[in-house]
Amino acid sequence: MKFLTVTPKELFSSCKQMGRITLADDGILCDWSASGFSVNVRANGAVLDFAPYHADQPVYIAVCVDGLKQIHALSDCVTRVVVPMVYGAHTVTVLRLSEGASPLYCTSLRLSSPFGGEAPALLAPPEKKSRRVVFFGDSITCGFGNTGETTSPYLTSEQDPTEAYAWKCAELLDADAELVSISGQGIVRNCNGAVDTPIPTFFGWQSRHLRTPHDFSQDGFYLHDPRQRRPQGFAAAAESPSYHRFGIGFP
Repeated sequence: MKFLTVTPKELFSSCKQMGRITLADDGILCDWSASGFSVNVRANGAVLDFAPYHADQPVYIAVCVDGLKQIHALSDCVTRVVVPMVYGAHTVTVLRLSEGASPLYCTSLRLSSPFGGEAPALLAPPEKKSRRVVFFGDSITCGFGNTGETTSPYLTSEQDPTEAYAWKCAELLDADAELVSISGQGIVRNCNGAVDTPIPTFFGWQSRHLRTPHDFSQDGFYLHDPRQRRPQGFAAAAESPSYHRFGIGFP
């Protein structure tokens, strides 16, 4: 067998970025729902390594090979995903599915190929769509509980943003989706009435964990306001100064 170990820096420069991700000292940081990366490779297998994920529940990721999705759970003791493939050229996409305040770092990608084949390699990255749509929102955007029969108590295994309305809308528009969403958060205040991290606070972050500023260069926006489900609440929110500042504050 022949092997190629790809560092986070090499992977970051050779991938198609999915959502908002960050190249950090600890690896490629994926801390938003549906954030991750997509790479074209020549290989017959791949091993993805992640930093230990410290949280009460595992974080779930999707690993798609040529569009075929497999779901894996990562935790503080499960940090590796092995991806077998038939030798050849493939597109491998990694997406964080379940949200959470804990960061998820991809620390390396290892590719393999048989002795009779060419050496494993990273190929030119997948092409971006002609447009990218950014979805700011709450649990509906994140896909909270959409793969389970109940959303209480919250289980990370029952969340898949790629099965939620935002991702599906982007697919219908033939656009890349960028989800910037946290369950329970609103434009003026959160679902519990608090005002700690409403949407106008976090929509400008590149990283939810590091809270670094985002460089806006998108082609379009679609904003989901959770108060549209409650007309009276939405009417009150629409009259607030913070709502108007957010509505006119896009770069």
